[in-house]
Amino acid sequence: MCMSYLDTSTPMDSRGNENRVLESKDVLDSCLTLEEEHYQEGFEDGYREGRMLGRDEGRVMGLQKGFEIGYEIGMYAGHVLVWRRMDIRSAKVSRLVESLHAMLEEFPLGSPHDETLQDKMDAIRSKYTTIMRASKSSVERKKEHQDDLSF
Repeated sequence: MCMSYLDTSTPMDSRGNENRVLESKDVLDSCLTLEEEHYQEGFEDGYREGRMLGRDEGRVMGLQKGFEIGYEIGMYAGHVLVWRRMDIRSAKVSRLVESLHAMLEEFPLGSPHDETLQDKMDAIRSKYTTIMRASKSSVERKKEHQDDLSF
């Protein structure tokens, strides 16, 4: 008796027991799903390995980015420290320096999960650039006035 793969009837022998045809059907079914089983096993192995490598790579990248941010914030803080000790004659530059100082004090250096960290970093960079341009223009104005002096 030949059975179709799609035949859902259970073959029985004269005593009402399932026939060996069903067993051979189960063996063939397992052969048909062999590729899917190996694919799933490979996927699980790859996923597990990827998680471990991703965690390690993420840790290294996090340390690197944290160092870069800390270095940059330290550079800005060093400039502010020097500028605050200098005799800045421009009230505008002095206000900008104090504003940058306040921004640095509020920076969440110990909170890497703060969602506003990148926005605050961008604002600090922008303020620093503004100070550099404002102080450069005030230095250029001083030079212009010095050029007017003749002996």
